[in-house]
Amino acid sequence: MYTDEDDEARTVKAAAYLTPEMWQFYNEARPKKPGGPLRISEKDEDGERKTRRVEDGCIFLNRKGYEAEGFTGTFGCVLHHVAQRDGKHFADTKPDVCWQLPLRRSFETREYGEREYSVTVIGEYERLAWGDGGDDFDWYCTSNSDAHVGAQPVYISNKYELELLMGKDAYAELARLCDVRMEHIRDAAARSLPLFIIQHPATLAAQKK
Repeated sequence: MYTDEDDEARTVKAAAYLTPEMWQFYNEARPKKPGGPLRISEKDEDGERKTRRVEDGCIFLNRKGYEAEGFTGTFGCVLHHVAQRDGKHFADTKPDVCWQLPLRRSFETREYGEREYSVTVIGEYERLAWGDGGDDFDWYCTSNSDAHVGAQPVYISNKYELELLMGKDAYAELARLCDVRMEHIRDAAARSLPLFIIQHPATLAAQKK
């Protein structure tokens, strides 16, 4: 689902750079009339706009094992592939809901006395966040141990996404605090002190593999 008109417009712009050689559903996305819009979007049951569903999946998903004359693309999101081809970050070509995972941005209203404040919360996308049917999404949520094998902490490896979600100034403060914490962890490990050893359950599971 698109978050707003700008989100859809960015996706449409990226789709215009796709070619039949790299996109399985290139022909299905062609405009009905010359000069018309690409047919990559539709409305869901609630009337919200989202990427179009073709053959029980997203129109941008190249299916595993697909072959056709002239097709040289690979399995996976073709919007991700075009970002790699053009030297861009995938957050600049994919819909918000796709590039943000496994990060999650939510908004809360908190009361302090007679005042109300809007708070932006950056967290992890757990299975439970999907509500009913969330168990089906374990493969790309943070409860899956496969999501805990990165060589760098998330605040470093996902810097670009975090800056888009929270702004560069807020990210700079987050990075400063995380850097301090990481330094304390390294110092404690060097002295064999059991400090700051707090790990996600899925991280522990990944380490046992």
